This record gives sequence, structure tokens and C-alpha cells, in this order.
Amino acid sequence: MVEGAGDSQRIGGLCLDTCHAYAAGYDLTGKEGLEQTLEEIDRNLGLGQLKVIHLNDSRYPLGSRKDRHMHIGKGYIGLEGFQELVNHKYLKDLPFILETPKISEQDDGENISLVKSLV
Repeated sequence: MVEGAGDSQRIGGLCLDTCHAYAAGYDLTGKEGLEQTLEEIDRNLGLGQLKVIHLNDSRYPLGSRKDRHMHIGKGYIGLEGFQELVNHKYLKDLPFILETPKISEQDDGENISLVKSLV
């Protein structure tokens, strides 16, 4: 996508969407997969380009190519994956934007509380 933009100076930064990455085959379920994912980002774009994280679990398995968000810990990425993610030395100070389904008014608060408990 960066190459396709033509002028990389036009890109102010990157957003990592956890469900999108997982659906594309990046294993975010634990430390090893997260490290491999971040190494690839660093090698191809530079970790300094990573500016924000869209935080959401995945309704479908790794590499499914289906972008269907789930509540934190309720999908295939799971709580261990999110615990590694929100505490990772390169990610922990980035903004995290919760991007989960909202069925009831309590959903956002429950997801935010859960994520905070993982820190």
C-alpha cells in the first residue's frame, strides 16, 4: 500500500488493526507472533511509522481473510495476545482505539475495563 501511494512523504503514519492483521495471516496470539509481525513492519516500513492501534479481536481464524471484529478476548486472538500487545515496549505508549461491535451501551466500558486489566 505504501509503494502504491507513490509518494511515501504523503503518508503520515500507519495504523495497525489487530483483526485485519490477524485475518491477513499475522499471528498476534502470543509473544512470538507479535514479535515476528513487528519485525516485518520494522523491516519494511520502520516501527516509527506505526502511530496508532485499532484494537479488536477476530471472529474468524488466522489467515481467514475475513474482517469481522469481536470483543476483546472473545475471538481467536484471545486475551494472551492482547496482553502481549498492550504491554509491548514499542506499542504500549501508542494510542489504542477500541473498534469492537457495540450491541449494548455496556460493551465499550466492559472492553475498556478488560484491556486496562491486562496492563
